[in-house]
Amino acid sequence: MALSDVLKSLFEQTSKVNLVGYFCVISLFAFVVFHEIQNRDLWGIPGPIIARYTNAWRAWQAWQYATRPNGITYHEVLHNRYGNVVRVGPRTVFINDAEAIPRVLGFKQRLEKSDSIIPFSVPGIHTSLVGIRNEQKHAAYRRPIQGAYSLSSLKAYEPAVDEMINKLADILEKSAQRQSILNISSWCHYFAYDTIMRVTFGHPIGFLENGRDMYNLIENQARHVAYVRIVTQFPKLDYVLKKNPLYLAFKTHKESPFFVFAKSKIKDQLANPESEDATQRTLLSHFLYAKERYPDIVDDTQVRLYCSTNTLAGSLSPSRVLDLICTWLVQNPWAQDRLYEEVRSTGCDFPVPLSATMEMPFLEGVIKESYRLHHGSDIAIERRVPDEGLDLPDGRHLPGHMDAAISSPSMRLNPVYGANPGEYNPERWMRAKGESEEAFYERRAAMDRVDLTFSQGSRACIGKSFTHLELFKVVASLMGQFQFEAVEAPKRFSVPVKILRRDGNITITHRPTEPTPTSRETLAAATPGSPFEARTTTTPPPLPSPPFLLIPGVPNFRDIGGYPLATHPTTTTTSVRRNFIFRSAHPGRITPAGIAQLQALGLTTRYDLRSPAEIEEIRQKYPGVQAVADIPGVANFAVPLYRDENYSPERHAEKYAEVARGDGSEAFAQAYARILEHGGEAFGVVLRHVRDRAEEPFLCHCAIGKDRTGVLVALLLNLR
Repeated sequence: MALSDVLKSLFEQTSKVNLVGYFCVISLFAFVVFHEIQNRDLWGIPGPIIARYTNAWRAWQAWQYATRPNGITYHEVLHNRYGNVVRVGPRTVFINDAEAIPRVLGFKQRLEKSDSIIPFSVPGIHTSLVGIRNEQKHAAYRRPIQGAYSLSSLKAYEPAVDEMINKLADILEKSAQRQSILNISSWCHYFAYDTIMRVTFGHPIGFLENGRDMYNLIENQARHVAYVRIVTQFPKLDYVLKKNPLYLAFKTHKESPFFVFAKSKIKDQLANPESEDATQRTLLSHFLYAKERYPDIVDDTQVRLYCSTNTLAGSLSPSRVLDLICTWLVQNPWAQDRLYEEVRSTGCDFPVPLSATMEMPFLEGVIKESYRLHHGSDIAIERRVPDEGLDLPDGRHLPGHMDAAISSPSMRLNPVYGANPGEYNPERWMRAKGESEEAFYERRAAMDRVDLTFSQGSRACIGKSFTHLELFKVVASLMGQFQFEAVEAPKRFSVPVKILRRDGNITITHRPTEPTPTSRETLAAATPGSPFEARTTTTPPPLPSPPFLLIPGVPNFRDIGGYPLATHPTTTTTSVRRNFIFRSAHPGRITPAGIAQLQALGLTTRYDLRSPAEIEEIRQKYPGVQAVADIPGVANFAVPLYRDENYSPERHAEKYAEVARGDGSEAFAQAYARILEHGGEAFGVVLRHVRDRAEEPFLCHCAIGKDRTGVLVALLLNLR
């Protein structure tokens, strides 16, 4: 019997329902086989079986763990079961390995963002800093407003933050006088939202004045966070739910009251330009200046996009971190006393200046611990693996065109945080009793290397310095004036307290000899669903005088941040940004502690101005010194001013000894003129770094960091 006859007979004897069933089974089998063959390069990576075929599974997990039962995230559950590298989707891997952070998020490879950014993008607009995939495009749109977030600009925003702190202090003062009960959680959010509005537009939006959620911004943002928490796990859902053509065709395009407010403020700014007083500048004025300077990139739509992204992103994390800080302080009165002692020891007035907060180690510990454990969105930081693939620290190779994600919710529990990383313990950020300075620096550097509060690399949050400014100042100012007395057990977004005015004495006497850490389970009970993220950040210190940093084994190490730039009528930034350009002598004797400190500074690149001849001389004469220092994670580029000449300090002195007369100024003038004549190529490399890689801190050095390095720095300080 022919095969066709057999099949015909089979179909005639089988019902249509069964045929459909057979078809589905065969189709499913074919899908599985095809999918396994297509993704055979991921067979060795463990993970749930269903995750091999669909991202829907991890979206479901994100929804199930949205409230963080007992403070646990689904990231932790996965890594505890399957290890540090887990396959969570057809082409997605979660990584819980600190050594993988620079490989995935670092400056070297500059991996593009994955499809996880889709829920953050606006239909038809692809220039949001959050939603741009390509690194070069992101840099092009970030560069025009970089100066608005520099540390020199930051100082100009401090009076605006002071204004909002005074408003909040007045509210707490009235509550203390009336002996009323106040939900401190709500006021934390009101303060954060009004502060970012004040700094962006020049006026608060009315949260503090009215004591309520204006334009439903807080409620709408909470909904958006809940949405992206799930949809970023399965980005195609966003096309179905919010970006499909049918939805957009029938959607009523009505602007929210907030965006109407934002447009009106931009219009007012254009009609009434601000004065040239730097202390009165707003972020909006910087954005409008960027529009003038970069007309091909920044138009009116982009200005509105900068404003909206800044206000929404710049209110979410500070409000939730401040909420967690106050929740923990209410539960730990001894910590309030300790902060009060720290603030009072400075003898400063209120609001506390940012410079004074740099001398408060316990305050720093409280804020850093809250960064690490605050209620985030449980979203891993995903990047698209390049064509050539990506080698992981454990030796495994990830193929190209898949997504590698650093599991930030799990990284918060990294062993570098010491014993019991799930507990809230500010003292882990402080130097322990009996701990050497070198050991402390190494320990802190290790924690900073797994810091994902503001991400890392070129896509690190542009507004992190402002968040530091806001939080350090407000916590210090409130703790120096008030006590928070718990009325009932805190809940999420509900922390009822009585406000007590400090009278100069410590009235809360209970203070344990050894602080009792608060576990994440306790915090989760206080703030159900309180997602903690393993994130910390080094707060920028004030400019030292002189500006030397003590890096073991590296003489003459300095940050040139804070030095004034050459003036120009249209220049808004008047000094060099802190923590960007460093100078030093040759780091050939750098110690492990010194390496840890340089890594903690975020250095990505080192430019060596020495000649090959003098490097070889060091190699021959000083075997105990590294001729070219090896600093892991810091790329070294040889940019010699003199390729065929030994220009060591000794040879330099010999060459110009006969010219020196009197004070030797003529000799140095000739030497420096010669450096300028020969330095074009080398200096050009460094200048292009300043222009094109403004988010990558770098070090430039020669032999002793005086002549060649000094001339280069002089050029940098004369940029206009």
